[in-house]
Amino acid sequence: MSVRRLLTIVMLSVMATSAVSAADYIWLIGGGASLQSSQGQIEANVKWEREVFLRQAKNAKLKIFYTDGDKPEKDVIVWRHPVEAAATLQPLARVFDAQTHNGESFHSHTVPGVAGGTRADELVGKLRKEFTLPARGDRVLLVFYGHGTYEGDDVGRNALRLWGNTLLPARDLESLLSVIDPDVPVRFVLPQCYSGGFKRVMHPRGDDTRELVRHNRCGFMSVPEDQESEGCSPSINVGDFRDYSTYFFAALDGRSRLGVKLPQPNADLDGNGVVTLREAHLYSIAAAVSTDSPRSTSEVFLEDWQPWYLRWITYGSEPDNLYQQLASQVAVANSLPPAGRALVDALEQARRQTYNERRALKLERKEIKNSVKPLQETLRTDLSARWPEALYPYTLNFNKFLQNQLGPAQAFIMRHAAYAPLVSQQERILQLDTSILAAERKLAQFDKIRRMRKLARILDQFGRVASEQERVSYQRLLSCEETRL
Repeated sequence: MSVRRLLTIVMLSVMATSAVSAADYIWLIGGGASLQSSQGQIEANVKWEREVFLRQAKNAKLKIFYTDGDKPEKDVIVWRHPVEAAATLQPLARVFDAQTHNGESFHSHTVPGVAGGTRADELVGKLRKEFTLPARGDRVLLVFYGHGTYEGDDVGRNALRLWGNTLLPARDLESLLSVIDPDVPVRFVLPQCYSGGFKRVMHPRGDDTRELVRHNRCGFMSVPEDQESEGCSPSINVGDFRDYSTYFFAALDGRSRLGVKLPQPNADLDGNGVVTLREAHLYSIAAAVSTDSPRSTSEVFLEDWQPWYLRWITYGSEPDNLYQQLASQVAVANSLPPAGRALVDALEQARRQTYNERRALKLERKEIKNSVKPLQETLRTDLSARWPEALYPYTLNFNKFLQNQLGPAQAFIMRHAAYAPLVSQQERILQLDTSILAAERKLAQFDKIRRMRKLARILDQFGRVASEQERVSYQRLLSCEETRL
């Protein structure tokens, strides 16, 4: 056998061994910082994302960390609209401004296969050890689903809110991720409030600089560093979940969280049969109708790159690239012209109109909230004249009241002249909350169009004047984002 043939066999054997031994590591971290902030939507999303991973990344090494780990204490809050009946104590709850809390219930989480809790010191210690496991040829995906904090004077301190009201700031996450082999692709998905601050993990020590870390690292965030994301609701109606991760992981799974196949055009933009993380991100931008304004590390790189003087320079006609196409797609979906001056004018008009509608809704809600207080005060005064025990919860007299006088007291409340207006006003507040959310989702669509058009211009400018090193850095981020699950 010739030396060349022998070397070829050895190389093929090494490549085959490497392909077999390569591993995908997924760390999924979720839950609130306390019981009151650990909403049912977070639990539902973590369970669903786990199912997506099991279907689409069957051989991955999946580790899940959630709230208090496997402790039996209650760590999830769920809300259902209370039945309007005396049996639910809703009349009494309305009088004492507890009608929303009356719909809450609590349980210990049911996330399967949890490896531990998320208290910051314990979690960081475990991850620091586990992050030494991936080696060249492996890949890492880090997903967090919970809440975040905002630090206006230094967004490098924007943090993940973890169990026990502990924090993991972006700057500390950068240090933690640096434990991983620099050659291992590390992807992250962060849909929490103020997640844009975690763009800092792309820079050494989490500093405010344009220099990228030497590690192969990229990620996706749901909102800018100073914006709240689509809410983590205690509601368990999954059909109402519209946050960034709902669309992102649906794109990777090829179906919605309700099991419905995604409509055409689907997330596979290049039609090669594989949906990459970047394609899932772009699908979320195009398809989502939420308050989120998603961004990837390559997009943030472009925005940070643009020199100030290029902001006022145009090169004739509008660029024809992916971001311009996305802007047109979102515009048409919102009954706006697809491009040009017509879009700019219609967009400004629609945004101004929706902003004014939201302001009117908020003013009405404020007025109604003010009108609710005297109605409650009247009911409490008249109720306490007959049953003063009702004013002193957590006492023996209150317990006797619940056992012996609750029925007559609630019948009195429901017959009271102030009760029907109170119910009407409180229900109107819930309706206004829904209408305000709809207006904010619409405004987010308009802002999304603006940002996509801006990115289209920046990408066009980048192609014209960027240095070779800047192109290499940008392509490095793109290559990382364009990996599959």
